[in-house]
Amino acid sequence: MQTSIGVFSTRAEAENAVRELLDLQIPKEAITFLTPEVGTQESTGVARTMGAFVGGAVAGGAGFSAGLAAATLLVPGVGPILAIGVGAAALLGLGGAAAGRAAGGAIETSLEAEEAEQRPEFAFFRKVLNEHHSVVVVNSENEDQHKKACSVLDRLGVRATPDDGTPEACQISTREVSDITVISLTGRVALGQGSSEVRSLVHRYVGEGRRKFLLDMAGVTYIDSSGLGELVGAMTTVRSAKGAMKLTRISPRVSELLRMTHLDKVFEVKPDEAEAIASFVA
Repeated sequence: MQTSIGVFSTRAEAENAVRELLDLQIPKEAITFLTPEVGTQESTGVARTMGAFVGGAVAGGAGFSAGLAAATLLVPGVGPILAIGVGAAALLGLGGAAAGRAAGGAIETSLEAEEAEQRPEFAFFRKVLNEHHSVVVVNSENEDQHKKACSVLDRLGVRATPDDGTPEACQISTREVSDITVISLTGRVALGQGSSEVRSLVHRYVGEGRRKFLLDMAGVTYIDSSGLGELVGAMTTVRSAKGAMKLTRISPRVSELLRMTHLDKVFEVKPDEAEAIASFVA
């Protein structure tokens, strides 16, 4: 399964992306929609009022439907978050039972601040949602779906200044500095250019018992929605194993994207390798 992530400045832009995804025959079960813009009239019962939205506004009457969970997550410091999609329950840690509920019987829960800090898969989304952005996540079962999803999310979502489009497949090299695995990336961390290899490599190393990772991104020229999905996925894998992942030597173009998507507030970023290495033992 491949993950792509789109960050949107407004809920309307995210809704348009979902419409296009459905028009491209992306299965509704593969799409998760997160937005903080659920209204201020009431903080409880809000998800139960979203039936028309689930079946109408986003899906045009033929997309999201019964069987997809809609959850209102009340997050300290963020407020009520609407999450729609089969993947929403797992993504937000609501458990398997939630995924089987219809939108009309939506789940409501609260998330304590301490628990949110311990949930690496939610840390990124919490930062983005706190800035009043919306997020669309697509978990694709095959390469064709992944390509279609990335084309929509990259075109409509928040993104940095486009690069020159030169095909420059991601190159990956690794080395050990004490007990720290340094992974050097060069080229484009993008669809079809090695983005999926990053998370696979980190997953393998975690399975071997490694817990400290430093991503040297000095040579990275571009990251797309697929690359964002892989970075967040790698981070989740490491933190779930009680490890740590940090970034260093980020180019101005990549730094811009991380700032716009608020990943710069999720990853710990160090200016150079020496400082990054020292920070693991500080």
